[in-house]
Amino acid sequence: GETLYASNCQACHAADGKALDFDDGEGVEFVGTVAADNPWEVLNKIQNSQPGEVMTAGRHMDWSFQDLLDILAYIQTLPIE
Repeated sequence: GETLYASNCQACHAADGKALDFDDGEGVEFVGTVAADNPWEVLNKIQNSQPGEVMTAGRHMDWSFQDLLDILAYIQTLPIE
């Protein structure tokens, strides 16, 4: 998962997953935060992309389901704060 993340996700999300803060309040919600709190949401976004955003969609990359799970597992190791 780390290799796929590095080559497809890292450019926007950063190596530590903290380049984008998805929280609309005063807290923080990074890729690692979302992966820890709602892995199904992250798995869906890895597979299908984020609507309205430029993001690699796994289904267009011909990634296997195991590839998607590997990326999710790696993202779950990233910082949550």
